[in-house]
Amino acid sequence: MNCHLREIVLMAALAFASGLGFGAVFSEALLNTGLPFYALDHAEAVDGDTLQITLTVHVDGIDAAEIGRNRCPTEELMAQRAKDRAAELLREKPLRVKLLGEDDLGRMRAVIAAGGRSLKGMLLREGLVEEGMGRWCPDDAQDTDPRNRVQGMLALQP
Repeated sequence: MNCHLREIVLMAALAFASGLGFGAVFSEALLNTGLPFYALDHAEAVDGDTLQITLTVHVDGIDAAEIGRNRCPTEELMAQRAKDRAAELLREKPLRVKLLGEDDLGRMRAVIAAGGRSLKGMLLREGLVEEGMGRWCPDDAQDTDPRNRVQGMLALQP
C-alpha cells in the first residue's frame, strides 16, 4: 500500500475510533502526506468555505525581459511591451491555469489559457517573449547579430 494512502487510512480509523468526523481528520491527514503545497501571495475569505487566492506563476517555457533589470534600452522596451500585452490578454475570459510544479529556481510553472488561447503562444507569435533564454540586448553573447533583436523592436515602437 502506498505510504500516503496508509497514513490516510490510519487517520480515518483514528477518526472513527475517537468519534471525530472523517472530513476533519482526512483534511489534517492531507497536510502530512507529502503532497505539494504552493506559496500564496494573497488569500481572502469569500465565505466560510470559499477563498479567493492569488498565486504567482511563471509561464512555462518562455523568457521575457525583466521589468527593472534592464541592460539596454531595447530590453527596457521589451519588458514593458511584454508586460502590457500579457495584462491585455489576461482580460480575455475565461482564464484557465494548469500548474506544472516548480522549476529549478523555485518558481511555480504554469500553462495559461486566456479566452481559449495559449498565453505563451500569443506572446511568442507577437515576438514579445522567447523560448528558452531571451536575447534582448544587441550585444548579448548569445546573439552576435545586433539586427536580430533591434529591428524587431523598431516595429514595436509607437
